[in-house]
Amino acid sequence: MGILLFKANYGYELRTSLLPRQVKKTSSTAKQRIETLMNLYIDLTEIAKLVQQRIKRYYNAKRSKGPDLKKGDKV
Repeated sequence: MGILLFKANYGYELRTSLLPRQVKKTSSTAKQRIETLMNLYIDLTEIAKLVQQRIKRYYNAKRSKGPDLKKGDKV
C-alpha cells in the first residue's frame, strides 16, 4: 500500500521534531516518553508489514491461475 497508518487516519504525515539525543533541557520523564513513542511507532510499522504479508499470502493462495489449456483443446 505504501501509506503510513497515521497518514491514512489523519491525512498528514507524522513528523517528530526532537530525537532523544536532541533533548537536553527536558525532564527524564519526557525523554522516556519520547523513546517509548518512537519504539511504539517502529513496532507498529513492523506489525503492519507482517499483516500485509499475511494478507497477500492468504489472497494469493485463494486465487487460481486458471485452467491449463493447450492449442486444440475443446473449450
